[in-house]
Amino acid sequence: MIWFFDRGGQRLRYEIRRTESGDKYELVIGHPDGRTEVEQLVEPSDLLKRCMELAESLKHEGWNAG
Repeated sequence: MIWFFDRGGQRLRYEIRRTESGDKYELVIGHPDGRTEVEQLVEPSDLLKRCMELAESLKHEGWNAG
């Protein structure tokens, strides 16, 4: 799954995917400046919690889901 957020003409995206081995999840954050952050999580519940935290944080920073 991929989500996009916009702010002041900039676009940030984050994606959830499985690792190649299939035993973990990756949360990939693509920043407008080209940086990419990858967080690995094992449990689906931890992934869900982290995604909700990230979405809330982005909203507080002025990012709008787009």
